[in-house]
Amino acid sequence: MNNEFKVNKKQILAILKKFKLGELDSIEKFKTGLINPAFLINGKYVLRLNKSEHLEEFPGQGIRFRKECFLYKVLNGFGIPTPNCIGIDTSKKILNKDYILISFIQGKTLKDAFGKSPRKVQENLAYQL
Repeated sequence: MNNEFKVNKKQILAILKKFKLGELDSIEKFKTGLINPAFLINGKYVLRLNKSEHLEEFPGQGIRFRKECFLYKVLNGFGIPTPNCIGIDTSKKILNKDYILISFIQGKTLKDAFGKSPRKVQENLAYQL
């Protein structure tokens, strides 16, 4: 991973303080993630950094993450388990990237679940998506 996408203890502490989430117990980098570097904090929160600002309509405004939070609420309304959006920060005061902080949901990643599903289930899921 490129150095610009690392986070340190001081930054994580500042993020936890910003969102009033208590002290830092643990930081773990996710090994998966298609686009954004992601970190599990205290086993409860997922911190994702936006390394694709060039894809945003208005860079620095966190539009992509704001849409993501909106979709979490919509999907949750249909009974689909989704994380809670704790916050988005585009100020670059703590990290040099926009970031989103969401609650962690225990389980398999879509990539793992899809890859281990029978072919018929994969075709059905692909069709639904």
